[in-house]
Amino acid sequence: MRYMRNKDFIPRKFYSQKSKQEQNDKKRITILFIMLNILILPVTLKNLHEFKNTYLDNTEIIETENVLEDKVDTRDIECWVENLFIDQVEWAKVTKDGGEIEVNDLEVLKNKKIKENVNVKCLNSNNNGNYILGVDLN
Repeated sequence: MRYMRNKDFIPRKFYSQKSKQEQNDKKRITILFIMLNILILPVTLKNLHEFKNTYLDNTEIIETENVLEDKVDTRDIECWVENLFIDQVEWAKVTKDGGEIEVNDLEVLKNKKIKENVNVKCLNSNNNGNYILGVDLN
């Protein structure tokens, strides 16, 4: 309970004694926390050091080679675009390695451009009467 000076005519001596007591309590608590931290700090540092050593001992160093992924060549992109934007192609999903093309007619396989540039790996028919070609670039 905190007392206010001149509130309800509390004597000055009583007020000053209570404020000194509050200050002393705050100092004691502060000193207690400092002592606690000083006692716990070495234990904490020791645990951190042990954890660091065990972590470094248990981890294996994995050697890796600096492997760069093949970048997509602009000529490949141009080739896909030239071969996919024809009337018989319904949809296509291609990546740099290959993909699928849905065509509505197998006459597209007779196209000279497609024969030269695209390698057909597999041929499947779907419910729509169209054909799905598994393809990659030559």
